[in-house]
Amino acid sequence: MRASLTFTWALGLGTALLWSGCGGDDDSKKNPGGAGGSAGQQSGGSAGSSKGGGGGKGGSAGKGGGASSAGKGGGAGSAGSDASGGAGGDGSAGEAGASNGGAGGSSGASGSNAGGEAGASSGGSGAAGESGASGQGGAPGQGGAAGDAGAAGAGGEQNLPLQAFSNQPLWATASTCGAITALYFENATELHNRFSNDPLIMPSYASQGVDFLPFPGTAVYPRIMRGQDAQIALPGHDGLLGNGSSPVAASDLNGRALHAEFLVPVTAVGVWVNQGDGGALEAYDASDTLILSAPLASGGFAGITSPAEIARVRILCTFNADIRCGWYGFQFCDP
Repeated sequence: MRASLTFTWALGLGTALLWSGCGGDDDSKKNPGGAGGSAGQQSGGSAGSSKGGGGGKGGSAGKGGGASSAGKGGGAGSAGSDASGGAGGDGSAGEAGASNGGAGGSSGASGSNAGGEAGASSGGSGAAGESGASGQGGAPGQGGAAGDAGAAGAGGEQNLPLQAFSNQPLWATASTCGAITALYFENATELHNRFSNDPLIMPSYASQGVDFLPFPGTAVYPRIMRGQDAQIALPGHDGLLGNGSSPVAASDLNGRALHAEFLVPVTAVGVWVNQGDGGALEAYDASDTLILSAPLASGGFAGITSPAEIARVRILCTFNADIRCGWYGFQFCDP
C-alpha cells in the first residue's frame, strides 16, 4: 500500500513539474503583478502562480495529480475565482498539489496586490483567470475617494445662518467677513445737502458695490446731512443719509423708506439710525421676496445675515409723526 501511494505521488509530482516547464514563460508575461509570479516560480508553481499566484498551483495539481489532489486543487481554484484571487490561492490549492503549492498560494496573494488578481482568480483554469482580471474593476471602485473629495468640496461652501441682530459686533462676527464695506457719509466729497447720486461724490457708491435708489414714484434721491454728531450714537461721526428730501406724504412709508440695491454678492447687511428715530431693516432676494426683517430701535443698529444672497434692502422709518430718519454706518459684505 505504501509503495502504491509513493508511486502515485511521484507520478503526480513529475506531471506537475512537466506542466510548469511548458507554461512558465507564457503565463509570466500575462501577469503584470510580477511579485505573485516570482513567488510561485520559486516554489514550483510556475505558470499557474505567475498568472494568478496560488490559484495557478491549484490548477496544476488538479490537472496532474490524482483524483484526490484534483478535487482539492480544482476546488481551491474556483474558490479563488469567487473570492477575487488571493484567498483562494492560499486555500487548499497549495496543499492539494504538493507542499510546493503552499508557497504558490502565498505567492498568489502577493500577485493579487501587485495587479495579478487575474491570475489569482484563475485557480482552476485560464478562463477563471480572465474573470479575475475583470475583478480588478475594484480599482475603479476606489473612485469612492473622489466622492469623498466631492463631499469636501461641497462642504467648502459656507452658508450663513438666517438671523437678525441688534448688536453690531455680534453681527460682524456672525458675518465671518474678512472685510466689511461701511459707508458713513462723511468724507471730504460727501457734503451737506449733496444727493447720493451726485457725481462729485468720490468714490461713488456704485463703485463700492451699492446703489441708493430714488424714492419710489419719484426722481428724487436721498440727501446727505452733515454736522449731525449730536444725534449719532457712535462718537467721531457726523454724517447721515436722510429721507428729508422725499416729496411723498408721511403716510406713505414705502415712499419715505431708503431703498438700496447691491451690485456685488452680499449675504450680510447692517445699518445704524439716528437717535430719536427708528424702524426696520428689510432684506430681499433677486425676485423681490422678503428674506428677513430686523427691527431698528431708536439710535440703534440692525443687521441681517442670510444663507441666500441679498439683492436689495429697504430701510423703513416708522418713528414720530414726521417720518423723517437719517442712517449711517451702512455696511455689507460677503464671506
